[in-house]
Amino acid sequence: MNHLLEIKDLSVNYGAVHALKGVSLHVDTHEIVTLIGGNGAGKSTLMRALSGIVPAAGVIRFEGADMRPISAHRRVEKGIAHVPEGRQVFPDQSVYDNLLLGAYLRKENTQQIASEIDRHFQVFPRLGERRHQAAGTLSGGEQQMLAICRALMSRPKLLMLDEPSLGLAPLIVADVFKIIKSLRDEGITILLVEQMANQALAISDRAYVLEVGSIVMEGSGRELLVSDKVREAYLGKQKQ
Repeated sequence: MNHLLEIKDLSVNYGAVHALKGVSLHVDTHEIVTLIGGNGAGKSTLMRALSGIVPAAGVIRFEGADMRPISAHRRVEKGIAHVPEGRQVFPDQSVYDNLLLGAYLRKENTQQIASEIDRHFQVFPRLGERRHQAAGTLSGGEQQMLAICRALMSRPKLLMLDEPSLGLAPLIVADVFKIIKSLRDEGITILLVEQMANQALAISDRAYVLEVGSIVMEGSGRELLVSDKVREAYLGKQKQ
């Protein structure tokens, strides 16, 4: 079977620290796949390796093509968008300019890109109301929506979201999960790292558990949601 994303024996070292130890997983088109695990398990490192930010050994294939020799910005061109932990919007730039920067690799004219931004403002009306506001003055939830929307401006085939609920109020978290599910329903494939394991597994097609740099469990979102082992380790106290 041809997977959209396929990882085999992926390893990342930070000096003497083995952050990832032979990780293998796959993501198929139109899936939400979630990674859960404790602090220091290697979840964010995996995301950075996939987006080309950190070097990795092993196999990374996207649409059948080897990604390891390809630079980070070229991976965006290939259809991989990464929304990092902490959102990392450009704080001094306006909402509108943040979205323009998300489209910097696209070849369309400015009118076509402006029309697409207007369409996103219909989906994210709070961003439309604040289009001229500096991104750094937005609330945490608004910044998260902006970070997701900025990634969407590259028209990704795979959207990688690293802890999108981090630091957000419960009502805003619910909105973020609705957005994630709606994006999948629109045809975008999503790889999700998330501390809110209950909510993430409930909307996931499949999931993996990462512990100390290795995959220790995998299954459907439902299977992991009802697993006694997963529930004891990650769901009861909502640990990362």
